[in-house]
Amino acid sequence: MDAVKMDLDFWAPAQGEKSKSRIREIAMANSHIHKNPPYKLQKSPDPPAFTKLDQIRIPTILITGDRDGKPEQMMTRRLHELIPGSNLSMIRGADHIANMSRPEEFNAIVSSFLQQLDQVSLATSQV
Repeated sequence: MDAVKMDLDFWAPAQGEKSKSRIREIAMANSHIHKNPPYKLQKSPDPPAFTKLDQIRIPTILITGDRDGKPEQMMTRRLHELIPGSNLSMIRGADHIANMSRPEEFNAIVSSFLQQLDQVSLATSQV
């Protein structure tokens, strides 16, 4: 339980009590994962996927919160630099779980992104 609290304090400082309670419930229900971590079954891609980010040719949105960890914010900005044409949004007051800490802002950003895709799709299908 202490580890879950520590994780919540780090990853979810902007959450309200209702969201924290739900995140705590999910974390406790999945605490068995630490006994047999799934990453042990993972194989690193060869070449590393990070070296191929500049080959992404589909619309990409990256969303981070200004209360997310600084390393995560730096990584998100770096991904934005490496993925051509990507969109980067920073949500004020949001932590790492931005869709729960600031759901209205998160949903507005995603909806706007999807509407832009829809408009592009309509324009290209009418050509």
